[in-house]
Amino acid sequence: AQRYLSRWPVLKYLGPVGLCYLAGILAGNVGKLPIDGTLAQQLAYAALLIGLPLLLFTTDIKAWLKQAPDSLKGFAAAVFSGMLVAIIAAHVFAGSLEQPATTAAMLTGVYTGGTPNMNAVGLMLHAPEELFALLNASDIFWGGLLFLFLISFAARVYGRFLPIENAEAAQEEDQEEASFHHNLFGRAKPRQLLLALLLALLTAGLSAGLGYALFGTLEKPAWLFLLLTLLSILASFSERIRRLPGSYQAGEYAILAFCVAIGLSSNLRELQAHGSAVFQFTGAVMTGTVLLHALLCRLLRIDRDTTLITLTAALYGPAFIPQVAAALNNRSIILSGILTGLAGYALGNFVGVMVYQLLDYAR
Repeated sequence: AQRYLSRWPVLKYLGPVGLCYLAGILAGNVGKLPIDGTLAQQLAYAALLIGLPLLLFTTDIKAWLKQAPDSLKGFAAAVFSGMLVAIIAAHVFAGSLEQPATTAAMLTGVYTGGTPNMNAVGLMLHAPEELFALLNASDIFWGGLLFLFLISFAARVYGRFLPIENAEAAQEEDQEEASFHHNLFGRAKPRQLLLALLLALLTAGLSAGLGYALFGTLEKPAWLFLLLTLLSILASFSERIRRLPGSYQAGEYAILAFCVAIGLSSNLRELQAHGSAVFQFTGAVMTGTVLLHALLCRLLRIDRDTTLITLTAALYGPAFIPQVAAALNNRSIILSGILTGLAGYALGNFVGVMVYQLLDYAR
């Protein structure tokens, strides 16, 4: 999809996620299409239950923990920055946001992992459908501006206060990165895709079964998604599952289906009425996270390239790592950046719920 979108600058800027949200919103609010809001919400729920494990199956926790200490410290600084800034912003914007704790938790999820985490955290906390579309639209705007900075002037700016260690990658590491990238983004056979989907359905079923056994009900989405995340991470320790071609792509398609379904159930009047506060809140959290992360990396003496790649991994996920690495002219950080982004998917749900609990406890 990215290859075709690159031909049209406006479409490339919105990206597949933004376009799917937009298509859903237009279909649900323009014209007289017979849209069943309840059915759209159920489809969104099902898409995320399948898509999240498909993405998490590709996480290589052991390989990530073997990366250079600076990568781990840089990512930890990004997660801490996102949590702290979101909590502070939730108190500052408490008077203008209807659900500041939920909004802060969803943003922390997306700025630790990615869009799947924001959606999962929102479903756990029973966020209104309009909030999904509001946060995504705001994130596209602010995230687009920041990404333009990352691939243009960031290396020059960060190089003024951070050490530069642009070492060349070893041949063995290049081969490992190429193999990993192929398994993650390469084409898959129909049989492999079917196997990945069956594994995702099995994981979702086991999560639901465990949730019912523990609580006697399936009406606890927070625990259901946390169990789903945990079981998916455990499955990723199997090399055969982790390197199954097509899992990551199938997960992305499921997330896009979620975006369309959420867009269908969104109300444009609500978007217009409450969009300004969410837009400002998102901008404040992203700006504060970037600044605090840069300060912490300076104090921790982390080099420029590791700082920028861990920030990219936390705020955007694995798909954006190669572009930023190319802008830095440093191929050796691609593998660690992708692994860090995948680890963010694994941590995003837990971190988002943690932020919500902290804000709820402080009230």
